[in-house]
Amino acid sequence: QCSRTVLWRQMRTIRQPSVHLVLPELLRQQVTRSSDHVAIIHGDDRWTYTVLYQRASALARHLSHIGVQSGEVVALTMERCPFLIAAMFG
Repeated sequence: QCSRTVLWRQMRTIRQPSVHLVLPELLRQQVTRSSDHVAIIHGDDRWTYTVLYQRASALARHLSHIGVQSGEVVALTMERCPFLIAAMFG
C-alpha cells in the first residue's frame, strides 16, 4: 500500500487554481516550483516531483502512441503505489 503522499499536502498550499487547470498542469507548475522536493513516499522509495512528472509524461506519451485521444477516459486498475499516482496525472 502507498503511504500518504507529500504531493497532496504541498499542493494544498497553492493558491486557488483557475478552474481551467487540470491535474497535469498543476503538477507541471509544482515541478517548476519545487522539482527536487519529495512528492511521494512509498516504503523505501521516494519520488521527487520531477520523477513523478517524468513517469506521468511517459505514460501519457505511450497512451497517445497507441491511439488514445486527449479527453478520452482510461480506466486504471492497479494496486495503490506511486505508479497509480503517476497514471492519474498521465
